[in-house]
Amino acid sequence: MIRLILRRVLLGVPLVLIVATVAFFLVQLTPGSPAAAVLGTQATPEAIVRFEESLGLSRPVFVQYAEYMGHLLTLNLGESWLTGEPVRDLLASRLPVTVSLAALATLVAMTLGIAVGTGAAVRGGWVDRVLTGGSGIGLAVPNFWLASILVLVFSLGLGLVPATGYVPFATDPSQWLNHLILPVATLAIAMVASFARQTRTSMLEQLSSDYVRTLRGVGTPARSIIWRHTLRNAAAPVLNTAGLQFVGVLGGAIVIEQVFALPGLGRAIVQSASSRDLPVLLGAVVVSAIVVLIVNILVDVAVAVLNPRARIS
Repeated sequence: MIRLILRRVLLGVPLVLIVATVAFFLVQLTPGSPAAAVLGTQATPEAIVRFEESLGLSRPVFVQYAEYMGHLLTLNLGESWLTGEPVRDLLASRLPVTVSLAALATLVAMTLGIAVGTGAAVRGGWVDRVLTGGSGIGLAVPNFWLASILVLVFSLGLGLVPATGYVPFATDPSQWLNHLILPVATLAIAMVASFARQTRTSMLEQLSSDYVRTLRGVGTPARSIIWRHTLRNAAAPVLNTAGLQFVGVLGGAIVIEQVFALPGLGRAIVQSASSRDLPVLLGAVVVSAIVVLIVNILVDVAVAVLNPRARIS
């Protein structure tokens, strides 16, 4: 297991550096002066030049890149051009919001999707059609539209949950959960179909296998066959789907965090991009890549625990 983790880390670190490199040069290709965007429209040309020189923006691009990568390798993400706050501290306060949102949404969607997919595979017939068809509706509903409907109904209409804002878990766990209910529901509804379809496909494959026929032949109860044998063997593809969905939620969080005014990583990316606060923007991209790497490693470990053959792949 340790070899598996080390191998994934050794493969993942170069990928993070490649992502950082691509992000850096894409930012360099963006038209306009970052200094002018930070200082505002009232800044004089002389002030813009002084600001660029103070930040080293007047140096050759590859010199800036070498310095950026050197700082990155020492975990120094620089300071925000707007506030002067260390980017590492700024992102450390934002990251728990996005991670908790993505983790809860994935967990809820996976739980519902496994239940729907298992029911569709076991029952078959009209139950299969209704469950898979109903879960598939979530794929066709845009997140921003669904978020607006949920806010109108459950927040403004019924007053059950807050529409916007965020409370840290350490401050008040109940309010933390209360503020995440609508964002999590918005993201989870769209993901249920993927989990349901993957679970249904895997369960049908397992239910038609030889060992299930043997278990049935020796009189093993159907409930035991499903929950102790087939679902465990069908879990590996579902876990891979969970990893992909979690990564997808990190991208979708940009929209959701804007709608629900959540101070997360996605909102930081939008704000830094609009204000040309490049250290924050690049830091957010790198941190997102690291989170994706960690999630993929955790998924590989979970799959290896369920399926020892995966450890040598």
